[in-house]
Amino acid sequence: MITVKKRNDDAVVVANVCEKGGVGKTTTSLALAACFVDEGYKTLLVDYDPQNSTTSCLGYGVEDKEYDGPITEEMLLQDDPETYGISILMEDSLLRMPEMDWHELVIHTREGYDLIPASIELAKTESKMRNTDQCRKSEEVLKRALRRIRKEYDFIIIDCAPTLSMLFTNVITAADKVIIPISPEQSAIRGFVLLYREIHEAKELLNPEIEIAGVLITKARDQANIIKDNIGRIRKLSGTVNVFEDVIPLGIKDAEEATKNNTSLIGLYHSTRRPSPVLTKIAEAYKKVAKEIIDGSNY
Repeated sequence: MITVKKRNDDAVVVANVCEKGGVGKTTTSLALAACFVDEGYKTLLVDYDPQNSTTSCLGYGVEDKEYDGPITEEMLLQDDPETYGISILMEDSLLRMPEMDWHELVIHTREGYDLIPASIELAKTESKMRNTDQCRKSEEVLKRALRRIRKEYDFIIIDCAPTLSMLFTNVITAADKVIIPISPEQSAIRGFVLLYREIHEAKELLNPEIEIAGVLITKARDQANIIKDNIGRIRKLSGTVNVFEDVIPLGIKDAEEATKNNTSLIGLYHSTRRPSPVLTKIAEAYKKVAKEIIDGSNY
């Protein structure tokens, strides 16, 4: 069991954002959470996606519970914090009535970081957030929800939904730093400029303190010329924005094995007696990225 100590007065909130799915946001969120814990920092991972990929990867999703019987009304009406997770805090913040003790929503993972899960209920919460009659400052709902939590952690990592929605606006308003995972594919590169524009507008209008910690190139195949060309394009498009030097290799088998064992790739690396060369490269790259974020956070 890894022991971590609270080191700072207020957590650094790091959001993993990209408008495209399948670029490694969840993989990166899980890996960085494990890396921060390995470095001795108290870390909270927030699943902020109605598709609850982070929650499911760790084996806590509602759909992961084995059940072959009929769906009953009692099951549908049960009030399980694991089912709702972050949406409960968002609802409280939306109504400005913090009734729920957020500690009851926290799952303590075997890798040492804490998790606040998500579910499809978050999509319903977003719909309510768009109703300005219910919340005058709908873009600050997540920021208010995290205000009660930040003092107990060093890092809060938010795994975001692949959409430029009200959820995106909220996370940009609440975060201190943004990481943009992007795979070196044409489809992922197309939305790059739009995402930059959205972050820049949010910085000007909502959160002048936010900064892009870096663009993280993920799922990179070795020795593929088109991939090398696309990586070059990403670095060129990024301009003055930091692009992490370390590229995360593509490791399909290792990712599948990590999901099968309900752990991060870092957790899989630590628990595997003879990790594959690809898994070793992935772990080393994520450790360097985490160290760069830590150094940039004045820890």
